[in-house]
Amino acid sequence: MEELLSGHYHESFGNSEGEIAEKEAELEIIFPTIIRDYYKKYGRCHYITQNCNNQYEPLLLQEFFIPGEDFFTYDKDYLVFYQCVESVIYCGIKISDLRLDDPPVYICVWDKPDWYLENHSLSNFLVCKALIQIAVEGRLPYWVYFEENMWGLSDYRKAWQICDDSIEVNETTTTPA
Repeated sequence: MEELLSGHYHESFGNSEGEIAEKEAELEIIFPTIIRDYYKKYGRCHYITQNCNNQYEPLLLQEFFIPGEDFFTYDKDYLVFYQCVESVIYCGIKISDLRLDDPPVYICVWDKPDWYLENHSLSNFLVCKALIQIAVEGRLPYWVYFEENMWGLSDYRKAWQICDDSIEVNETTTTPA
């Protein structure tokens, strides 16, 4: 993330330790270190958290929630921290997995009341989703491609004359966008 935002980072992008502790106390849980570190640096980063064009986006810290009885899923034991508003998609971490260093991320969709594995790694999920938001939304001069066709990164580099010092991040999602 630091490399992605190199030259564009500002200290105001983060939430304070106090804000994070307050939200943990409100929800009566402890966030994984990855969530804490992410929100301390990027919790308000406008390159990542603006409304997206049908892309997943992180909830602001104060919007994190544990589903109540009126939430459409069968299982309510998740910390919901990401969403896709237009498609009514929510991403969360099982409450029982919050103690893990790099917990898996699960997804639920408004018309299916179960949770499904979205990504085996919270850290990979956060970096890949941020990269997609930054590049697809044109917020910074970055580019992203999806493995939805026969071309690989080297094909795009050659055809579009992209420099060789680019970084490749493989998304470990179980449900490619």
